[in-house]
Amino acid sequence: MPVRNTYVIVAVMIVSIACYLKADRMKHAGPVGDAISMIDRYYVDPVDHRALVDGAMQGVVSQLDPYSQFIDPSSYGHFQDALQQRFAGIGIIVEQPDKEDRVRVVTPLFATPAFKAGLRPGDRIMEVDGTTTEGLEIGKVSDLLRGPEGTVVSILVQRGDETLEVEVQRAWIPLESVLGDYRDSENNWVFRLREEPRIAYIRVTTFAEQTVEEVTAALEHLDNDFDSLIIDLRQNQGGLLSAAVDIADMFLEDEVIVTTRGRGGKLEAEFSATSGVLVDDDKPLVIMIDGDSASASEIVAASLKDHRRATIIGERTFGKGTVQNVLPLESGRSALKLTTARYYRPNGENIHRLEGSTDEDAWGVRPSDGFEVKMSDEQRMAAMKRLQSAAYPIMPGGTEVPVVKTATEEEAEQPAEAKADTPDASDTTESPDEAASAADTGKEPPADRHAIEQDPQLMRAVEFLKQTAAKSLKVAA
Repeated sequence: MPVRNTYVIVAVMIVSIACYLKADRMKHAGPVGDAISMIDRYYVDPVDHRALVDGAMQGVVSQLDPYSQFIDPSSYGHFQDALQQRFAGIGIIVEQPDKEDRVRVVTPLFATPAFKAGLRPGDRIMEVDGTTTEGLEIGKVSDLLRGPEGTVVSILVQRGDETLEVEVQRAWIPLESVLGDYRDSENNWVFRLREEPRIAYIRVTTFAEQTVEEVTAALEHLDNDFDSLIIDLRQNQGGLLSAAVDIADMFLEDEVIVTTRGRGGKLEAEFSATSGVLVDDDKPLVIMIDGDSASASEIVAASLKDHRRATIIGERTFGKGTVQNVLPLESGRSALKLTTARYYRPNGENIHRLEGSTDEDAWGVRPSDGFEVKMSDEQRMAAMKRLQSAAYPIMPGGTEVPVVKTATEEEAEQPAEAKADTPDASDTTESPDEAASAADTGKEPPADRHAIEQDPQLMRAVEFLKQTAAKSLKVAA
């Protein structure tokens, strides 16, 4: 038999096997497609075919872990914007404490179109391009405010007893993921504690595409001109694995940072630090964590703890140690975010809190021995206020943005909803009208608003670092 015929037979066999395997996998999808077709044809009322497909996809992923999800076409753009740390809009954080009330401004972001146009904390958004916001939930209002770069949106706002129409030109809004302790008079972040300037302080809110660049810039600006450093990862729910690895690499020399294992515990990848560090090895380092620190935050904290490069202060982390890959569907119009592996610490322990895990099991990251600092709800709320107020810009004229009340004390356990692809707005102490009035009159915020005494976990970190510095001085003497 000619060799050519042999090649043809082999090719046909390969194609046949591939078709058989694909058919075996696809046979389970048949009932779903048949059901959608029957609903579309016979259901008593007209149906949205797209809504049926999206609903079916949501049902499929609901049988998996909580971190796998179907991202429908209407949400995929926002998902990509969050990772890229930008969106096209006007640059404000909005909130809606009462879903029966209008959406209102928490604060404009610094140097954004909204900031330059004069929108202020407490402004109630009454109309957007002539569309009333009455009865609209925060997500709908946020969508109205967003739009293509360069387009102009007209916003009717109520400020106290006054109604104003403000026109704002949309632009690409960059989202900061790295914050300092406070802003200076020119709205630049100061990466030092106000009360203890020899202690550098960097707060990382998420691990996104620009985070490594932002942390690098902060450390290069500090130029090792500090006695010690605090990296605050509290309330940081994670993000990109690559960003976590790169940030841990800034403090480690050649050590393993994290490994990933897939189905059956098979080793998939090992990530190690490279030579060279951005922070001198003799600089004491504290990593702050809490129950909301997850995923990429846990990778950084675990690697620095296991290699004894940092002291971990706060509360045990969340225990979200799974890898999600984003797999495009429909030619990139939608996507499947699918859990494909789990993270393991340098010491070999699993980061992920498996179903049925107890407090005694190995998961997440615990504070270093003697450095667990638990906080009451009231203390947590006060610390959150401090972090939030630090993030707000100083309005034109030199007036610091006042804090806006978003919930009553009775509602404190259910924080108000906030929207803008930015850190959530938290419960505060002034009413919106008082906030707007303060911004207009130049009233100074309370003197202790930034005081670290409001934050027991931060206080513990400061005490430890000052004690460490004092011991070093005694040794040097």
